[in-house]
Amino acid sequence: MLALAVAAALMFLPRLVRQFKAGLMITPEMLRALQAEGGIAVIDVREAKDFDGETGHVPGAINLPLGELPTRIDELGSWRKDGIVLICRTQVRSGQAARLLAKHGFSGLRVVRGGMLAWRELGYPTEGNSVPEGRLGLNNA
Repeated sequence: MLALAVAAALMFLPRLVRQFKAGLMITPEMLRALQAEGGIAVIDVREAKDFDGETGHVPGAINLPLGELPTRIDELGSWRKDGIVLICRTQVRSGQAARLLAKHGFSGLRVVRGGMLAWRELGYPTEGNSVPEGRLGLNNA
């Protein structure tokens, strides 16, 4: 039994370490608290149709799809050291985005555990408006 537990831990440990290195997992409640404090950028890495779709998005979030992130990283330049919170439907794509941003020198990244599904489950408000490409307004550093 102990051997099975050790084997299971060894299987999941690398994934857990990668997620932890790339970005701190936060709850939707923590995101709300950070939003109240201000000074953060909530980046939703889902496609525009999902961002504006049935699930909606976190109020004030900026849509920057994961597939476009490699060519649009410079738009996040003023947030390189801290203040980026990533969200998607569940947390999978936002975790991938955190790893990509970390490889490009970003730090202080946060990923919302459970993504929009967890946000909606808690009954938090959503919006349905996207920001056009190239109009992020984040390069004000």
